Amino acid sequence: MAIPRKISVLIFVLMAGFFATRGQSIENLKTTIDGDRIVITYDLSYGDSNQKFRIALYSSHDNYSSSLHSITGDLGENIAPGRGKRVVWDAKNSLPADFDSEITIKVKASKIMVAAKLDLKPLAKSGYKKGQTMDMQWQGGRPTDKINIELYKDGGLQQKLGETQNSSQSYSWSIPKELKGKGYSVRISDGTDQSKSGDFSIKPKIPLLLIIAPVAVVGGVLAFSGGSKSKDTPVVSDELPGPVKPN
Repeated sequence: MAIPRKISVLIFVLMAGFFATRGQSIENLKTTIDGDRIVITYDLSYGDSNQKFRIALYSSHDNYSSSLHSITGDLGENIAPGRGKRVVWDAKNSLPADFDSEITIKVKASKIMVAAKLDLKPLAKSGYKKGQTMDMQWQGGRPTDKINIELYKDGGLQQKLGETQNSSQSYSWSIPKELKGKGYSVRISDGTDQSKSGDFSIKPKIPLLLIIAPVAVVGGVLAFSGGSKSKDTPVVSDELPGPVKPN
């Protein structure tokens, strides 16, 4: 089978309206024949070099029903913008044996929607009491992702607190009474990305000073009433005086 010498190329860009408004495009697209292969080169222009694209090629020989196979080069997932992109198609092993006519190749580029990085917002406090509720909020990630929430202490995992759908971007945790101390933090993750809070402490519900202080006062009273009397201390009797006899 002879590879058709006359090849026309049609550019089709998915989300064309988006590209048009921002000035992005596929440019300098060329095709050449190299033996039994068709070589396609192009430039992919986009303002953000970190943005990735999905590139696929289709041919008129099957009415663009499926993407081309036996093809290598700058296509598929995660193609970054840049010049001199090159794709090689093994046309001889892809086209019907009796095929000998003009081919139109369609280059299809679609922007890959990259989820924003997970970002756990700062906690409302640096210290919490047992039994209080800690409210967590964050942004980023995909709405359909499951978010895992975990508790750490001094950098080590303590326990999993729960999970929630990322569409809510919030979680409330009731702090158990058995936890106490410093160096606690919480971490959220979606399997590919994570974000961690700053450290916080967990304190008793009633401050320890208020628990000890009454005991100290009672002890002081006991010490005063049970101590020895000095000679200058007046003696007070609990007995009432008897009736006064008339003169």
